[in-house]
Amino acid sequence: MRVKMPIRRGTLGAFIMAILAGVVLIAALLVTRTPQSSDRQPTRPILRRVVPPPGGGPILGEKTTLEEARSLVPFPFAEPSFLPDDARLTEVWVGPAADRSLALVYSNDILIIFHPTGGEAIPDWEAIINQPGLHFQKVTVHGVPGMGTDAGVQEIDGVEEPYPGSVDWITNGVETTLYGPYSLQTLLRIAESMP
Repeated sequence: MRVKMPIRRGTLGAFIMAILAGVVLIAALLVTRTPQSSDRQPTRPILRRVVPPPGGGPILGEKTTLEEARSLVPFPFAEPSFLPDDARLTEVWVGPAADRSLALVYSNDILIIFHPTGGEAIPDWEAIINQPGLHFQKVTVHGVPGMGTDAGVQEIDGVEEPYPGSVDWITNGVETTLYGPYSLQTLLRIAESMP
């Protein structure tokens, strides 16, 4: 037995209009929240979001061994001799051939990323540090200038987000960025232990 439900034309029309209004509202919200490329400055990015790229690793690339990484990356690198909390190396990631970045992941949430700069000029650390909303300070690692911060909150693309402590410096064409849930003082001690 089929039961017919009477549908009034006015009710159906109102229902369809409500759905269309909802779709238009959602589309408008998405457009206003999507950053436009013209809004971005053509300068070096101030902060890299500490969000893993697709694939689950800390950098775009493949998981490998420390020995294999030494043969794949075009630069020498060293592990720190000092790590708090009896940390040990848990993962090694190498970027694709065009990039050849390297990421070392430790059991105490320390992440070290080595990235060849491709001959780019050393950034003006003071100009980066002095941007509104950033809480970095100028540091030196083995006498080389860089920048660093304690763990806390940083403004990234206009949004305040949790940010680990970090130290960033460039030596011999390789940018090294050290991230971790430690004070800047501890992170500098780790950085200085990397020959």
